[in-house]
Amino acid sequence: MKNMVKKLEMHPEHILRLGLGLVLVYMGFYTFFDGGESFSAYVTFFSFLPNIEFFVKIFSVFQIIAGICFLAGLLLRTISFVIFWEFLLGLIIGGADISTYKDFGLMTSALALFVLSKKTPSLKN
Repeated sequence: MKNMVKKLEMHPEHILRLGLGLVLVYMGFYTFFDGGESFSAYVTFFSFLPNIEFFVKIFSVFQIIAGICFLAGLLLRTISFVIFWEFLLGLIIGGADISTYKDFGLMTSALALFVLSKKTPSLKN
């Protein structure tokens, strides 16, 4: 019984990686196929781009790749730093309201993973 419990133990960075990874993969696929409707604040802000749909597709693919990196434990320090800034800029661009409150939690989770990855030798960079 103790061996089974020991195998199920998760470190805080694993929980953060799992949560962020799943959310980013889901968000990436959802945004890729909904045509940017969920990114209305970004679409408005980046309206000067000639092909906003292409920007949304590229951004979606980046989120999927970042989520996979979190799940696989690859480039954690780099990806968590970039994702932190992505959510922070999203809050600045889109403003903090009822539809963006979850981004604050995701942003701070990415920041926590960034800090943990510096102190924890078990995390890969």
